[in-house]
Amino acid sequence: MIQSDTTSGPRLKIAMQKSGRLSDDTLSLLQASGVRFNLQSAKLIAHAEGWPIDLLRVRDDDIPGLVMDGVVDLGIVGENVLEEVRLERLQTGSPADYQACAHSTSGTAA
Repeated sequence: MIQSDTTSGPRLKIAMQKSGRLSDDTLSLLQASGVRFNLQSAKLIAHAEGWPIDLLRVRDDDIPGLVMDGVVDLGIVGENVLEEVRLERLQTGSPADYQACAHSTSGTAA
């Protein structure tokens, strides 16, 4: 990723779990990538320092829908949540379009 002016142009929107198992790991991953956020506990959106990135902190159940509906560009969520939302959308007849989505998993080495 190339650092750029954060005041103009498109911004990458990332959804992550506000609290819970993955929230600390997600922030650690972003910080290890050189992206820092000024997080305030009561705020839904945090802006990256020096990068055109917005971090939306939401309920984990909402993340797959935000990605599928195009509200955010990227979501970090557990595989169990992703599968539950996919099944819910199939049952209700809502589109579950994964053509533009990638399913990736990561973990720490033992």
